This record gives sequence, structure tokens and C-alpha cells, in this order.
Amino acid sequence: MELTRKQLLTTVITSLRAYRDIMIIEEQRKELSQTLYSLKQTQQQLQEYSYNLELTVAKRTAALEDANQKLHRLAMLDGLTQVANRRSLDDYLFKQWLLLGQQRQPLSLIMVDVDFFKLYNDFYGHQLGDQCLCKVAQAMTEALERPVDFVARYGGEEFAIALPFTAYIRAVQAAKKIMTTVQSLKMAHETSPISDWVTLSLGISSIVPLPELSLEILIKTADQAMYQAKQAGRNQYCIYQLPD
Repeated sequence: MELTRKQLLTTVITSLRAYRDIMIIEEQRKELSQTLYSLKQTQQQLQEYSYNLELTVAKRTAALEDANQKLHRLAMLDGLTQVANRRSLDDYLFKQWLLLGQQRQPLSLIMVDVDFFKLYNDFYGHQLGDQCLCKVAQAMTEALERPVDFVARYGGEEFAIALPFTAYIRAVQAAKKIMTTVQSLKMAHETSPISDWVTLSLGISSIVPLPELSLEILIKTADQAMYQAKQAGRNQYCIYQLPD
């Protein structure tokens, strides 16, 4: 059957509209495809950014933790001798006092004074005086055998050594070894009235931390023993024993 002119025109118009719609759809498909591609690129960029951000945060967190640890170490160490400082000693003694009190075990404390250090400083100068204190601190650290033995600078030319689980006998042995180790350094001390070399005076106290006692007693008695050693002529140790 032949198409009429009107039918032909209608068919052509319909075909053109269909073609137009197809082209529009194809264009939209291309745009959608491009949009999806852009979204994938954006997603990949976001993933890379997120990974880099997490990596940066992890690095900065690690750096912050490291910095905090360094600050903590600096806060607990003596800036000159690099052994523990007074604050660190107080904290360590307090913890050991509680622990050993529960276990009924002895805690010993050795107070140490560098003999005639003011004369040493005046004669050799502060720089060599500082070096002397550093060498003494290192020698005391090397003389001790256990990781729990604790060396600290108490102040000035005074040091303190905490010895957990240690009664008088071993504390005396530690004191003797410290004296021998420092004397072996043969640090000249021309202005000392008692020796040609740097020497130490040491006071020893040992206490089982019972409830009726206090940590201050341990520190006070070790300090008293050290002054007894100084009054007795220096370059020696003295023991303070609590009355029975």
C-alpha cells in the first residue's frame, strides 16, 4: 500500500524526532560516562588524599610521642650528669617503698658526697668541676650490678643510690665498689687535705618499709650517716642502723 503524502510526512517527522531523541540520549550517555569517569578520578584522588592524610597523621603522632618521651626523659634526668634527678629519685623511692612494704623486703639508700668539691671547683674551675661530677656519676652507674639499682644526682656534689631488695651487707658491698671504682679513675685533687685523688664520703641506711615507718626516715638516716663519714675524716662510708 502506497503511503500518502501526509503519512510520509508524519513518518519522516517521527523518525527525525526519534533520531533527535537518540542523539540527546547518546549525548546524555556520554555526559554521564564522563561524569562517572570524573567521579572515579575524584574518588581515587580522595583515597590518595585520605591515605596521605593518615600517613601524615601517623608520622606526626609518632613524632609527638617521641617528643613527649624525650621531654619526659629530660624532666627526669639531671642535665649535667645524665643520671636521674632529684624528682626522679623521689618518685622511684616512693614506688619502691610501697612495693617493698607489701613484700616486707629491705630498701637501702646510699648518700654520696664528693669530698672537698668546693676546693676542687675553686682550683680547677667550674668546667673541670662539671667533668668531675659527670665522671663520678658514670663510675657509680658502672659499679652497680642490677637494673633496679638507681643512681641520682641529689643536688650539687651530692648523689643518692637506691638499692631495692637490699639489706646492709649488700649495701656496704655496693658502697665499697663505688669507692674503688671512683678511686681507680685517679682524678687529681691537689687541694684535697686527705688524698691526691678525688674521694667520696658515703652514708648507708637500710630499712624494711613497715607501716609505722616513713620514707623520710630512710633519707634522713642515710644523710646522717654520710655526715658521720665526713666528720670522721671523709674518704669512707658509715652505716646508720635503726635501734632495735
